[in-house]
Amino acid sequence: MTNALTELIDSQIETDQMFRVQAKFWAAANWPMSPHQDDKFAGLFLPVLQAALPQKGSLLILDYGCGPGRLWQWLKPLASEYVGVDPVEEFLSVFKANSPEAQLYQIGSEKTGLPDSFFDLVVAWGILCHVSITQARLILEELHRVLAPAGRVIVSFIEPGYSLTSAFCNWVNHTRADVLDLAAQAGLLLVSEAKVPERDDAAQTIFILRRRTHEDKSPGQEIPI
Repeated sequence: MTNALTELIDSQIETDQMFRVQAKFWAAANWPMSPHQDDKFAGLFLPVLQAALPQKGSLLILDYGCGPGRLWQWLKPLASEYVGVDPVEEFLSVFKANSPEAQLYQIGSEKTGLPDSFFDLVVAWGILCHVSITQARLILEELHRVLAPAGRVIVSFIEPGYSLTSAFCNWVNHTRADVLDLAAQAGLLLVSEAKVPERDDAAQTIFILRRRTHEDKSPGQEIPI
């Protein structure tokens, strides 16, 4: 086994353990967030959500990396069917305890096992900043696979410059160019983007993506943004 592969595996084990500790902390703190935190996050998330909606009416929604259900209260009213997936059992336990009606599945890899071309809206909020570049590519390929032809994907990530580290944080900083390149390789193109403050030393970048069609230029050609 190469040193690089060993480091990647060790890093993922560390990340998984960090998430399990974080889930227990949130459960003890009586998740969900306080009203103040909800209002602050809603001000960030809701404009992005409204911009991404591919159609009016009920949507088939996938919350990829749903964690303890942070987005549930805003996605549920829009969904004819909501599916949340996450690799961390402890997160799903917190989510289920607070929202027993939610349809949740634990996944063991980047693959979900869900149907092809199924979901109108796929959200991967704050996921890419916790995985390697290889894992990010596999995740974006999976999001493309399950996305309906006219659907939209929302992804968010922290760009380089975010220095906060703690027992609850294990950040991998991908650049805007990195994520755009990975998305294009997966067959996803940029519709719009936003940048919102995350902490004093960094901003969160948010992409709304769509599937590539036969009318779009092929990978390797310049695509206007």
